[in-house]
Amino acid sequence: MTATVIRLHEVRAARLGSGSRPMPVQTDDAAPPVDALDLCELAMIVRNRFQLPDGLSDDALIRSLGEIQAARGARERWVAAFDSTLGLFLSLRTSDFNGEMQALLALVPQPRH
Repeated sequence: MTATVIRLHEVRAARLGSGSRPMPVQTDDAAPPVDALDLCELAMIVRNRFQLPDGLSDDALIRSLGEIQAARGARERWVAAFDSTLGLFLSLRTSDFNGEMQALLALVPQPRH
């Protein structure tokens, strides 16, 4: 399993600098590539929406989102979200874990075919 993640400050620098987009991230050898810029933008949205603490690093958040996005079916997406570091953070801080997971899954796009 490969997991290359571009840090948010690198994405911002790339966006402001040369205008070239970061290389796609491969979260799983069998999964299609995921655009790192999309995941970084989504990470900022998720961090704000769920008011995530700084204890959850950007790398861990982006990795979790990539794993969820790479999962193909509804059950696989749920399991990926539940097993992710992000899922652990959400489970520890909410009384409505099911609602938080549903909101998270609604934010993370389906994998590209």
